[in-house]
Order: sequence, then C-alpha cells, then structure tokens
Amino acid sequence: MKTWKRIAIFALALWLLAPAAAPALAASEVTLTIRNLTQSNTTLILRGPTDLEITIERQVTKVRVEPGNYSYRYQGCGRMNTGTFSVGSNGATFKLKKCEKGLYATLVINNLTGNTFGLTLNGPKHYFLSIIPGDHKYTVFAGRYVYSAFVCGERLAGEKGLKSKQNPDWVWRCE
Repeated sequence: MKTWKRIAIFALALWLLAPAAAPALAASEVTLTIRNLTQSNTTLILRGPTDLEITIERQVTKVRVEPGNYSYRYQGCGRMNTGTFSVGSNGATFKLKKCEKGLYATLVINNLTGNTFGLTLNGPKHYFLSIIPGDHKYTVFAGRYVYSAFVCGERLAGEKGLKSKQNPDWVWRCE
C-alpha cells in the first residue's frame, strides 16, 4: 500500500511541476524577424536547430526559433538564394535581399526595313521578338546576348550587350 501512495505522490508532483518546466523549454526560443525586401511572396526554407518552411507574404514576418546556426534557401528576384546566418540568444533579423536595380534592360529597336522580321536573342534569357516597322521599346533581362535575324534577304548574327538601363537605339535598315 505504501508503494501505491509513493507512486501517487510522485505522479502528483510530476503533474504539478510539469507546467513550470514547459515555460523553461519555450524560453529557449527567440524571435527571428524576417524582412522581405524582394517585393514578392516567396517560400523561405531554414535548416538548423529549428527546421522551418514558411511562405513570406508580408514585408515583415516574425517567427520563434531556437538560437544557433542556420542555412537558408529561397527563390527571389529570378534566382535561388542560399547561404547561412546565426540567431543569437536575443534573436535576429534576417533580410531577404532586395532585387538588384538594373535586372532588366530597355531595348529600343528602330525597324527601318519596311518589313516585319524575327529577332532571336540567346543569353541570360531566350527571346524571339517579331519586329514590325517603326520604333518599339522592349524590356528584357540585362546581359550579353547572341542574336540572329533574317533581314532584307540575308541572315545577320552577332553579339550585343544590354545594360540595365536605357541602351542606344538598335537601328535595322536594308542597305
């Protein structure tokens, strides 16, 4: 009988002490503030003491994590971003990088041939543009391109670098 009393008292003590132990475990978590500077929704994957996969829909999101070293991965600004960061005992702020200015180039094509022609651009992205006569403005991914076109009865090809701002007009004419 004494054994049952001891078991009952032990169980009662555990039951009474368990709520006091729970906050001690929760206290080991800190706030991680996530600032989304990409200007779009993205899914952030964290691997570390606390594994987390969260869709970031707002500019500022706060989550609770354990302190330690983390690796991260998210799709933003047209590319996969990866790296590592640390969360200290006071928490941390993690910024999803702002998209680089100049990610896109403005291309003005002046078609003086009198006919529509196709222009293929192969580079950071692939484009096929149908160029009708006149001046036309296009927005494309900035970078170096190999181009080809069939214009005025001949095939023209070459390379063209497109900078992340206004580029000189590209004039096409039959000679």
